[in-house]
Amino acid sequence: MTDGSSNGSSKPGASTFTALSSHPQPVQTNATTFSNHIATDDSPELHFFATTGEGTVKIMNYPSFSIAHTLNAHTSSCMAVSLAPTGRYLAIGGSDALISLWDTTDWICRRTLSSENGGGIRGVSWSFDGRFICGAWDEPGCGGNGLEIFHAESGESVYTVPTTGTNASVPAVAWHPSRYWLAYSTTNDGPGSGGAGGLKIIGAGGGNL
Repeated sequence: MTDGSSNGSSKPGASTFTALSSHPQPVQTNATTFSNHIATDDSPELHFFATTGEGTVKIMNYPSFSIAHTLNAHTSSCMAVSLAPTGRYLAIGGSDALISLWDTTDWICRRTLSSENGGGIRGVSWSFDGRFICGAWDEPGCGGNGLEIFHAESGESVYTVPTTGTNASVPAVAWHPSRYWLAYSTTNDGPGSGGAGGLKIIGAGGGNL
């Protein structure tokens, strides 16, 4: 959308916005995100990332939506995408239960993260400093040992957050923007669970994992 001027028929101080023209895609788009750099005179366009159902991520210039790069990220559908706060890595989650980390300098995949949970990755979130990453799997029966937190540089699983229920799934996860706090939701779809679940927030004691 683009900024608009004040609308005389609206409340004082209200603004109107004009939607950009649509850009239909030939394949299903599952998730999108923007780059976090600031546009300058030398680099006026931002980047817009869109995952596809064919295992690729389209990197587009914004607002022109011209394609700058195409990443062949996963062997199956790409369902989640998130840019590290540092801007160094782009994390992509796939239905193949993997998270791939791509270097934004040369767009090379530096490492993949594999969880014991085995479910498709529906969401990925970075800690505020870009050191840690966590994925959410929205697939009943893939609760495994819990929600895994990985170190971005080494790819090691550094901590597991226990989740309840053998048929638990985690459809959403998000780090706090300035602390080592993690919020996630759970659903339990097994027999007798009644679809019970909820939102949970955990924090690392002393500010460290």
